[in-house]
Amino acid sequence: MRPIKNITKAAITLNDKILLTKNKDKDGDYFLLPSEPQKSGEQLRVTLKRGFTTKSGYEIDVHEMLYVKEYMAEYYDNPEWEKETHQVDYYFKCNFSKDEITNANKLNLDKNIYEWIDLEALDGVRVYPEDLENILKYGHS
Repeated sequence: MRPIKNITKAAITLNDKILLTKNKDKDGDYFLLPSEPQKSGEQLRVTLKRGFTTKSGYEIDVHEMLYVKEYMAEYYDNPEWEKETHQVDYYFKCNFSKDEITNANKLNLDKNIYEWIDLEALDGVRVYPEDLENILKYGHS
């Protein structure tokens, strides 16, 4: 039996943009929500806050859970996964902790890792999960 990985995902929107991580494979660029795997004994919200702060240098507030999605690699096309992956993703609505962060363009995030994408432009971008736009709008795929 393969282990199940719990992964937290941050849906951070600001000024009609969403913050995504930029990745590359043989087919070119693709985008994911910032994420962090859960450590044993750690609450999901704590996982996400710790992981994002460690990677970006910015603190986030983690709010309501938007969606839960289970994946088994043999049923999905995702370039990140090994053949035996069994993963449960927990999507949370998040925002930056500092009140003064009101403009996405003024954040000093590593442009090699993060990219702000217009919410209206998600259709034209290779993003995983492919139904991210529906998850953000309706809470389901």
